[in-house]
Amino acid sequence: MKTNKQIYRLALLFTFGGALFISFGLSLLYNLTNSNIVYYATVIPDILNVWIDLTEVAIFAIAFSLIVYAAFYSQTFRSAVTVFWIYLGAALLRRLGDLGVALLLFRVLELTDILNNVIFLILDALLGLIALLIAKKRSVRYRGQKKWSSSDSALFGDHPAEPLSDTDELYPFRKIFSRENPLQLCALIVGIILSAEKILFRLLFDLSYGAPESFAEVMIMVVYYASDILIGIIYYCISVLVYHQLLRPKKQKKKSRKQLLK
Repeated sequence: MKTNKQIYRLALLFTFGGALFISFGLSLLYNLTNSNIVYYATVIPDILNVWIDLTEVAIFAIAFSLIVYAAFYSQTFRSAVTVFWIYLGAALLRRLGDLGVALLLFRVLELTDILNNVIFLILDALLGLIALLIAKKRSVRYRGQKKWSSSDSALFGDHPAEPLSDTDELYPFRKIFSRENPLQLCALIVGIILSAEKILFRLLFDLSYGAPESFAEVMIMVVYYASDILIGIIYYCISVLVYHQLLRPKKQKKKSRKQLLK
């Protein structure tokens, strides 16, 4: 099982590294191509925008999965809170980086740029806070149920009560999704919230833009809304993969111990 220091290092690496990669890599290229008369009419800005969205989803999935993992597998909830603060620091770096790129390219910062980045930072913080609260609620409920079950078994002499840190029944996953598995449930809930946020912003933009005037515009809207739903699915898949990478070594170590005892 990963120690708290290992979890913190992973959070620092992927959140801060991802923030720098987006701001000074993808966003820089996006602004350069989007303001260039030659590349503006090509698909390059759109491709870069898609990569920015996918990288953001990956960062969310890794950071929030580490928060959930820390909530379930650490001795105290403080570890999950520490991961949240690391994520929040990376989110601040990302927004400051975007402002720095805009200032570097255009030599001036408009009020709308500052306001947009402040709004996005607040939304990033809210998403992280929601993930933290969900992790706390589910981990507390799970530990309470496990403690109750273990106490009953010990009372009737089946076996001694197991420590709450022993949560092997959560992994490996038996289904693509199981409502009974709190790790998968946390991933699904946050994925739905992330998709809902994207759809809400899309809806507000469409309302301000006006009703579609042709069948082609309707189809474009359908594709965009479908992509927003896909964001939640991608988040869930990445989150499950993160859990797999975190928990697989622990499972393999336990199997090795059993084989040695035989």
